[in-house]
Amino acid sequence: MKNLFKLLVLIILFTGCSSDDDSNEILDTPPPFSIINTWVVDSQVDGGEEIALNDCNSKYSMEVRGDNTCTVNRYLKNGEGDCINYTSELKWKQNNDGQFHFESDDGYFHAEGILIEDVLFVILFYENEFRRYKMVLN
Repeated sequence: MKNLFKLLVLIILFTGCSSDDDSNEILDTPPPFSIINTWVVDSQVDGGEEIALNDCNSKYSMEVRGDNTCTVNRYLKNGEGDCINYTSELKWKQNNDGQFHFESDDGYFHAEGILIEDVLFVILFYENEFRRYKMVLN
């Protein structure tokens, strides 16, 4: 009887640990949203303080392409109040943790991002400063 019990326990363990579970189906399905798109700013936070979007900084955009390049258009007002476009060309990759890394060739400009459904959250680093952006599809 004792051996029959051990055999029954072993059978339950091996059938319960089958590698035929369907959890991998989720990984084989492409994500419903892709980072490859044009993104526009929805909100901006500097130093923990939300920055009101105006006619200039609301034009900020990122065009992420399938060849792992990205064009970032930042708009800032100069001393005369004119809205000036600062364009940067970046390369991007997806990290093992699913987050995205963006960087200019000279290393001056880099960012980290995470895509949650149809919203791209980006932390931008340059000149020893960082800004956080919430980007939405254009």
